Amino acid sequence: MAGLRGWPPRRWLIAVGAAALVAVAAGVPSDVIANPLAHREVPATWWNYPALAATALLGGMVTATYVRTRAGRDVTGRSAGGGLLSLLAIGCPACNKLVVLLVGTSGALHLWAPVQPAGAGDRLDRATRLGAEGQARRRTVLPGAHAAGGGAADAGGP
Repeated sequence: MAGLRGWPPRRWLIAVGAAALVAVAAGVPSDVIANPLAHREVPATWWNYPALAATALLGGMVTATYVRTRAGRDVTGRSAGGGLLSLLAIGCPACNKLVVLLVGTSGALHLWAPVQPAGAGDRLDRATRLGAEGQARRRTVLPGAHAAGGGAADAGGP
């Protein structure tokens, strides 16, 4: 949490905007956010809403870590897959073509739907760990990189 206090306003602005985009990108096709573009055969359950909110919040924060700061490059690279899998976790079980293809409609409702909350929890846990990993990596000075302020390493080669 201490690292978040040092975020510049630009990074917070990116986090809020990206969180809104993630919420719409995940909520509209899954019809967790009611809209005329998608129809959900099985109504959204109570846990779909907090899962969507947490996915959007963490997606926004992970996206904001890509904003460059004076300290250097900010990259993590493994978070996009977690966002896609979160969409599978909050989506309508009977509307998921891959699940219906693998286990049928009855299997989607009786096999897939009960494990969706665990899938959502796993994706959120993974996103949290990736974010913490990325923050720790950015605090580490990589070999061959020069720390701000110079020093003996900046003196030149042989």
